[in-house]
Amino acid sequence: MRSSRLKKGNLCFLAGLLAATAGIGTSVTIAHVVRREERARIRLRFEHVSADRIKSLESSLQSSISYAEAVRAFFMSSNHVERGEFHSFVQNILDSQSYIVAVQWVPAVAATERSRFEAGVRREGHPGFVITDSNATSASAARDGYYPVLYYEPSNESRAVLGLDYGSIPACREAMQAAQRLGRAQAARVQPLRNVQGLEDSTDVQIFIPVYAHGDAGRTRADSIRVCSGFISALFRTREMTEHALASPELAGVDMSFFEETGDGEKQLIRTRWSRARPEAEWNAPGLQSVDLDALERQGFAVSRRIDVAGLRWWVTTTPAPEFFSMNDERVWRLVLLGGIALSVVMGYILMVTLRLLLNREERARLHLAAVVESSADAIYTKSLGGNITSWNQAAERLLGYSALEIIGKPVLLIQPSVGLQESSKLVEPRDNETRTRQYETVRIAKDGRSIDVSLSVSPIRNERGYMIEAAVIARDITEQKHVERLKDDFIHLASHQLRTPLSALRLYSDMLLEGYAGDLNVEQHDYLGIIATSTQRMVDLVGTLLNISRIDSQALMVRPVPTYFSELLLDVVNEMGAEVEGKRIQLEVDMGSGLPMVPLDPVIVHEILINLLTNAVKYTPEGGAIHVELALVGDRFVTSITDTGCGISQEDHDRVFSRFYRGENIRNEHEGSGMGLYLVKSLCELSGCQISFESEPGHGTTFRFSVPQAGMKEKSGRSQLESISRKERFEYV
Repeated sequence: MRSSRLKKGNLCFLAGLLAATAGIGTSVTIAHVVRREERARIRLRFEHVSADRIKSLESSLQSSISYAEAVRAFFMSSNHVERGEFHSFVQNILDSQSYIVAVQWVPAVAATERSRFEAGVRREGHPGFVITDSNATSASAARDGYYPVLYYEPSNESRAVLGLDYGSIPACREAMQAAQRLGRAQAARVQPLRNVQGLEDSTDVQIFIPVYAHGDAGRTRADSIRVCSGFISALFRTREMTEHALASPELAGVDMSFFEETGDGEKQLIRTRWSRARPEAEWNAPGLQSVDLDALERQGFAVSRRIDVAGLRWWVTTTPAPEFFSMNDERVWRLVLLGGIALSVVMGYILMVTLRLLLNREERARLHLAAVVESSADAIYTKSLGGNITSWNQAAERLLGYSALEIIGKPVLLIQPSVGLQESSKLVEPRDNETRTRQYETVRIAKDGRSIDVSLSVSPIRNERGYMIEAAVIARDITEQKHVERLKDDFIHLASHQLRTPLSALRLYSDMLLEGYAGDLNVEQHDYLGIIATSTQRMVDLVGTLLNISRIDSQALMVRPVPTYFSELLLDVVNEMGAEVEGKRIQLEVDMGSGLPMVPLDPVIVHEILINLLTNAVKYTPEGGAIHVELALVGDRFVTSITDTGCGISQEDHDRVFSRFYRGENIRNEHEGSGMGLYLVKSLCELSGCQISFESEPGHGTTFRFSVPQAGMKEKSGRSQLESISRKERFEYV
């Protein structure tokens, strides 16, 4: 015993050690996966931050155009815009958007109209006004047309650029021509203007949006040039605009570089903005000279996007600064690894302790079960699949006379009669798919040769994988019970045969007297004889029922199915009950499906079942009530439902409805009966392979359902046929 316990303790320790080792290995694997996921999460976060920043930059560029579009719409909504109106409208835009440096109205002036245009501006309060070239040193050279600045905001800088001809600046002239041709905003990158105060330290972008007379650009290019009355021009600083777009703290840890795509498809670095987390976060020209952009792109930590704004193509590249990784520290995988190791050790220890407790509990349970089996009053033994007895309790020794030493290892055939060989093969044969306990009555042979009637319960014993390895048998001595049952059956059989002849004679002579064979009877004599005849018929029917039950119990009753229309058989039964139904003024409804096929039935058995069920329904339905009879093919069965509006069956009586001689408390004193009708119905259904069921609620009536397989009843041989009972006295269910 001590050696066994030591072995179990070592096994528990080994199981705990293996569990801890497996847990540590799993933790390492999970930590590796978590670390990889953390890298992916950081990379995804970087992509999201980069996309947000680039989207903000693009939105800021587009919003600058939208403000210029608003000024154009203001011009196109009026035939003439005064300088003061322009000042008021544009000043609000400049106050709210600091990166927009200036907004200008640039009219288109034909060469033939130049002198008159300059004179008109001078009359408006600008003496000495003249259209000048970009160098602002002399009047503009002669050309086909001019695009001078007429309105300029902020107004305190207007003198420096008033009259400046953008047509003399190649980049601006190309942008205006493209805007005229396309009908939308076009941008030009311009060098710092000498004559515009405050722009010397910045490279700026200038947008030109065409303004059309009457708001219509025309259908052709010639029409758009002809009706173009000028341009709204907006000038903004790249640095201030991008700083506005990237003012969010989310920029921390991310460097952004801006490139402009040149005409030959090359990218020219314009500016680089280092992360705000750096003390030297400034704009500088060198840009990505110290960054291995190719390596970052291979790791997924470099994002490049193109932004198209008013004809300019900008490229924005974002790269993570060193502090980006420190702000997104990879700590979770370390915690997972350490926590997993600690948890694995603890769980291994808990498993070891738990296994020891379970083994001890299992050992105690096994000893307890062995004591219960050994002290049981019923004989309990087990046998192997080969048919040899493997265990034997004291009750089995008392019942059959063999000691455990004598019987264990011997074949089970030793305690079975020779006629039970077939039974033995059924018990020993393994049934892996069987889960229920089989119960039946049989005979066992004691050591002294006595035959003992026993009730057996046989259950499969399975191993941990679910395979049957043995069978457990519980044997209970029912010798005395079988003796009492035989005496009772013999008495019923004898009494039935002995009573049948005198009762039949009594009924015959009662009928003869009632029909006047012995002379006329007065009313009182006729009533008395009627009572005698009715009571005699009840006894005859009872005797017939007892004989039928005796035939069923002795397995002497035969089943002879013949092709039958179920609907016709049901109608015959309903017609038989016509007088009783009319006498109680019951509303009887019959519902049968059309085109039902023939089915092999024993007409006598089915007739007896239906007449009993329908008689019960009529008996317990009050006067003026209703009965519904329905026949239908449901799935693969013919189902007959008989529903009444009678007193119903109480819930506590449901389990005893089909018991022999049982009658319910709610009708025992109100209706006469023997309590044999439904027992006979149940027995006939089991004999013929049919089914009977019911639903009931006290005070709401009862529904009985009798079903027959669509394939019909199976033929069964026997010594006698069912005796049909008169319908004048049927047997009730409760």
